[in-house]
Amino acid sequence: EVPTRSSAINIDRAKKSFVMPSLSSYQSIVPRRRSFRPKVTPENQSPVTSPENKAQASRSKLRQMLKSKRGNLTETKANFLDRPANAHILGTSENDEAAHPHVLSPAIMNALRPHMPFAAQCDNFWLKYSMVRDGASLETMLHKVRGSTRTIIAIETTDGNVFGSFTSSPWHTSSRFYGSGEALLWRMNSSRFTPCNIVEDPVKLESNLDIFGWNGSNRNVQFVPNDKSALILGGGGIVDQETGIEHETDCGFGLVLESDLGKGFSDRCETFGNSPLSADDFSFDIANVEVWTMTPAESVEMAEQLEVRRQFIFEHGNFMQE
Repeated sequence: EVPTRSSAINIDRAKKSFVMPSLSSYQSIVPRRRSFRPKVTPENQSPVTSPENKAQASRSKLRQMLKSKRGNLTETKANFLDRPANAHILGTSENDEAAHPHVLSPAIMNALRPHMPFAAQCDNFWLKYSMVRDGASLETMLHKVRGSTRTIIAIETTDGNVFGSFTSSPWHTSSRFYGSGEALLWRMNSSRFTPCNIVEDPVKLESNLDIFGWNGSNRNVQFVPNDKSALILGGGGIVDQETGIEHETDCGFGLVLESDLGKGFSDRCETFGNSPLSADDFSFDIANVEVWTMTPAESVEMAEQLEVRRQFIFEHGNFMQE
C-alpha cells in the first residue's frame, strides 16, 4: 500500500526525513542508550537464566532504581490513598508490589479529570498495563488494552520526568492516523526526583500539569503501524480547512514509543501544539509505562464484562473504531 499524503510525515529533526510507518531515521538520529537497564553480571547471575527470569530480574532492578531516586515520600500509603472523591482505583493497590512504583498517582488523576470528556470525569481508574509488572513490549501493551476506549498512557523516564496522553479511541494497528478531538498530551511541570521536605510536597508537585489539547490543525491523533514498530501521538502539518491540503511544517511527532518500550521521542507537533514533553532532550529513556482506562464499573470483574460487550459491538456491529 502506497502511503497517502496524510499518512506520510516528513520530519527534519536532524536534516533527515522518512515516511511512515518506518522509524529507522529515529534510530539513526538518536543512538540507543540502554545503560539504565539492569545487567546480569557473574556476581549476581542466577543459576536459572531463562528469558522469563531475566525479564523478572530486569523489572525488579527498575523498581529499585525508581524507588531509590524518588525517595521515601512520593509513594507513601497516605499519598496513594489520597484518591479522587467517589472513585475507585481498579487493577492495583498500594500493596501491589509488582506494579510499584506507580507512574500515575492520585494527584495526577485529580489534575487530569477536568480535562477529560464530561462523561468520563466521574469514572474509575483501571490499571490495564504496567511495564514493570507485565513486561516491556508494545505488543503486550496493545493486547492488554484491546477493547479499552478512554485510555491514559503514563510514562516515567529515568530522569524522573512524567508525561503521557489521553485518548478516546481504542488502540489498534492501522495504516493511517485515527482518533478523536478529545485527545490530549500532558506532562508534570517538574521532575519527580525534585527533593521534597514534607509529605504534602509530592502531591503539590504532581498536581501541577501542562495540558496540550487537540487544536484542530490536523486529524493525526494516534497511530500504531501494522508492523507494531511504534506507538505515535500527533504529527504532520497544518491542514487548510477550505482546500483540505496539508501544508508541511518543521514540527515532528508529539510522542513516540519504540516497540520494545526502551526509548521514546517527543517533539513539537501541530496536532496538539505542544512543546517537547521530555524536559531534557528530544529523546528519553523509559523507566516505566502504564496504561489506565476509565470505566464506570466498580470492580475489575464488572469492568471486564463491560469491555467484552463493547468489543463485541465494535467487531460485529456496523461501527467504526476509527
